[in-house]
Amino acid sequence: MVDHPLPSLRSGGALHHIKGVVLFSFGGLEVSGVDELPEEDKRWYMHVGFLAENWAGAEAMLDFIVATLHAKYDGDAIEASPPEALNRKIKFVRKVFSRHPDLIAHSGPMNELLEQATELAQIRHWALHGNRVDNSEKTATLSRLVKGDRKKLERVRISTEQLYHAAMDSGGLGIGLHLTSSIAFGRIKAEDLEDLFRQFACKL
Repeated sequence: MVDHPLPSLRSGGALHHIKGVVLFSFGGLEVSGVDELPEEDKRWYMHVGFLAENWAGAEAMLDFIVATLHAKYDGDAIEASPPEALNRKIKFVRKVFSRHPDLIAHSGPMNELLEQATELAQIRHWALHGNRVDNSEKTATLSRLVKGDRKKLERVRISTEQLYHAAMDSGGLGIGLHLTSSIAFGRIKAEDLEDLFRQFACKL
């Protein structure tokens, strides 16, 4: 594991760690930490962070699937190296599952998960890359440049409730990708998984 240090600030400011919060100081001006932000801002950042964290887990699982397909299921015949961009990863997984004889039977469930990943990625992209131009207690308007026409802006209104549900769905997506790929790759049997779920349900 490699520890990457935080980069130095080009403006000449300094980074300080106080009780786990990074504070920035520029000359005599100090920018306070997260605890000092207005409540609506903290609530927004909390939901964005929750979505980002759960999405990261789901995409890590997708990366594992891509690597396995490339190394063990003739994926190298489709892509010379494992794809890295999300849309290329999704297309790659679809292709391998639809072509490899050991995986075709599992292509339906996998395609459903990949469709969900495509939808969630749109919300995640807006949340992380959209510029928040205004906000209320529970919603915010985000803007970004239109792809293909950098002179135009597009906007969307997103609520913290939408971010929460997208985060929960992203967590479920990661679990779904793990279980579906485990069955497809022969790591677990579908009937064994069903028995585990039944045992779990009896304890609820």
